[in-house]
Amino acid sequence: MLSELYEATLKNREEILRGMEEVKISSEEVNGYWNNDSIDEDSNAIIGAEDGSMNKKEFKGSVLYAVDAEALTFDGRTLSSTPTGEVGVLPRQSFIENRLRLFMSLYEFKVSLKSIKEFNPDLFLLDGSLISELVRSIIPVSYIPSRERMEIEEKYLPKIKSIYSTEEICVKQFRDEIKTEIKTGSEGIRIDPNIYLEYIEYLLSIQQLLEHNPVGISKTSTGAEYFGSEIPSIIIFEKLTRSEGYSSPKRVSIDRALRRLPISHRFFDGLEFTIFYARLEDNAPVLRFEIPGRVKKREIERILSKLKAISTVGYPYLLRKAHNDVIIKNKDIIQISRMLGIIEKTGREIL
Repeated sequence: MLSELYEATLKNREEILRGMEEVKISSEEVNGYWNNDSIDEDSNAIIGAEDGSMNKKEFKGSVLYAVDAEALTFDGRTLSSTPTGEVGVLPRQSFIENRLRLFMSLYEFKVSLKSIKEFNPDLFLLDGSLISELVRSIIPVSYIPSRERMEIEEKYLPKIKSIYSTEEICVKQFRDEIKTEIKTGSEGIRIDPNIYLEYIEYLLSIQQLLEHNPVGISKTSTGAEYFGSEIPSIIIFEKLTRSEGYSSPKRVSIDRALRRLPISHRFFDGLEFTIFYARLEDNAPVLRFEIPGRVKKREIERILSKLKAISTVGYPYLLRKAHNDVIIKNKDIIQISRMLGIIEKTGREIL
């Protein structure tokens, strides 16, 4: 079968490569959005940044996982680190990947809030898209029937709010209780009700974080807000500009996607983000920026000036360091399983 695929690749090589390179947007149109003024450097700022990581090893009946996150703060002289994380085990279940990513985001948000409270940075950077964080987390929750969701909200939301802390995932203490009291599932799919409880704590955390106006920075994006093209805007700016600079900002509202959120309706209804793209030095990669609320051009320039002062090769050093600090590789999760003495079969040995 592979030989046929190789033959098809060679046969269609020119067409495939042409499709990858084709950007039917003129330089004049792109330049109409791109401000190529040089960015000044402002090194008189306290800047924070975070990143997180997760990995897992699946066995026949269970999943061993590791999740961690780190917030870094630099005040111009001292680099401070705030780490967190956990190792645990869950039964094999539907949406395990979504659930572990929710854990990772929870730890990222909480360590960010803890760092912001301690160091009060002028600017705090989040790795990735804030909009994606809000929208993609809804997916597994839709499999829990509305009656069970309402029951969970009514009984546990006040409890979560009363014990909320940035030190841990607080809903863990209700895990056994909720599984015996509430049965969930839709169309034959059994869903652990704890997922919804963790989702509520996730929303409480991201709401608190958004109130501090963090800056989400993405190296890749599928967003296509600028040119009426299916090609992501970040690719078009990358191919048709070379100078440092930034795009004119656009406002994006995601309130329709968030109308059914179980908490903080007044906060999430009408939630807007300012998005723009920027290159922090000539010929460096273009980055996507997302900031809660309405941000004017002058504020964008102030943000970019602060970032340029702490960037290397066109990317904020604190985000790069946080990523390198937290990444959990496959060899790391294997080492953890060995430390625990776990030798259970994975179910893939016969392949």
